[in-house]
Amino acid sequence: MIRFWDQTLRDGEQSPGVRFSPNEKLRLAGKMDEVGIAMAEVGFPVASKDDFRACKLLADQQFRMRLICPARCRVEDVDAVADTGIREIALFISTSPELMRDSLRMSGNTVIDRINKMIEYSRDRGLYVHAVSEDTMRSRPDFILRFFKRLRKYANLQNSSVPRYVPNHTRSMFTMISAWQPRTLSPP
Repeated sequence: MIRFWDQTLRDGEQSPGVRFSPNEKLRLAGKMDEVGIAMAEVGFPVASKDDFRACKLLADQQFRMRLICPARCRVEDVDAVADTGIREIALFISTSPELMRDSLRMSGNTVIDRINKMIEYSRDRGLYVHAVSEDTMRSRPDFILRFFKRLRKYANLQNSSVPRYVPNHTRSMFTMISAWQPRTLSPP
């Protein structure tokens, strides 16, 4: 099953000059819920006090749509999500050789170990985890397969995501990842 994961309340703010207040996010989330959006990434609570307040405000509502917050694979990010009351987290980590080397300064095995540990920590905080590979389409195909297979095996991961922002992807890479991706399971 394919589900659309709306990121307007987070990615929409990446446009120059766009910044939603907590009340604007609440109003937009209400409209999204009314039209039947199933899942929405609603903010990055570790980024600012306003984003934290907005996520907490949204968590207090009775939306039908599932609310998700992104987080880097860091304890402080996971704690910020859990402290908002939102129960789903999108843990992301870079998987391309360039970002692993230059941004994270980690090897592939260290990246896999880090996300595994953070999945476990997130679950201990009561969160349903979505694992997201950042910069997937510039990643080595053999590493991406190993990344998701190890998450599935060792972290008992039930839900993973390949981001839709793929500037220079190839058909063969997307086909390979799509064919391997496990079915998305509903949260417990």
